[in-house]
Amino acid sequence: MEKESFTKSIRINAGLEDIWNIVLNPDNQWGLAFGGGATAETDWKEGSTIIWRDLQNNIGANGIVEVHQPEEYLQLHYYDDVKPRPQDTLGDYYEKYSVVPDKKENILSIEIGKIAKSDIPLHQAMWDEAINIIKKLAEKEYK
Repeated sequence: MEKESFTKSIRINAGLEDIWNIVLNPDNQWGLAFGGGATAETDWKEGSTIIWRDLQNNIGANGIVEVHQPEEYLQLHYYDDVKPRPQDTLGDYYEKYSVVPDKKENILSIEIGKIAKSDIPLHQAMWDEAINIIKKLAEKEYK
């Protein structure tokens, strides 16, 4: 099965702190862009577990926080199984978040990958919704 990555970027008229506060608090709406995925259980420290749960408390994704450079960069990497065994290794799926200052706005970019090529359109649509929710929330907070 061929797998690919893609990147979503958006300009946000808000401060770095406001943008990262929204990204690190997906429970405040943007997590809902992924069907039932609504909450993230993590402390956001490097090496910590991140577990995404839907509104019925079912686990949708399970992984680790690989890199967290506050207000700059966040890298998450996931297991193939939502209930991994201790000997399991991380799968192909990851998310890399970065915010780059650009004049009056900041640019949020999220690289998502490796996903089955046939699933890319579905994932792109969900990430389009998520990134637009992040923008709206951050700009509302900023004003």
